[in-house]
Amino acid sequence: MKEAAHSIVTRSACLKKGSNVLIICGKHNRAFAEDLMRECYARHAYPHLWVFNENLLPKKTKKVTENAEAAVPKHTRSLLESSDLVFWLSQFENPKTAWTVLGEAVCSYWDQVDESVKAKP
Repeated sequence: MKEAAHSIVTRSACLKKGSNVLIICGKHNRAFAEDLMRECYARHAYPHLWVFNENLLPKKTKKVTENAEAAVPKHTRSLLESSDLVFWLSQFENPKTAWTVLGEAVCSYWDQVDESVKAKP
């Protein structure tokens, strides 16, 4: 995985010195994300690691809402928008285990994240 991270950062990402890099991952692929971080540091870039832990999501809820939409907080949106490059690894180990309405809210949240990073390389 270290070789893959090296290849991605040096050959594909075209990092410039001082680039702000956001790495989004799940806990299941954090080791690879950390390899990417080390490669970014070696290229004098500034990586930020965002680890999403699906186990922290509630398994049950007492109230089901019709509009299951989750908003991206301002500080998170700021991090997304100020990044020069985003590595978005899979953040879910098993997305099929999520409860339906919760799954809709999570998808809504990540759709908003996707909108924030569309213009990024």
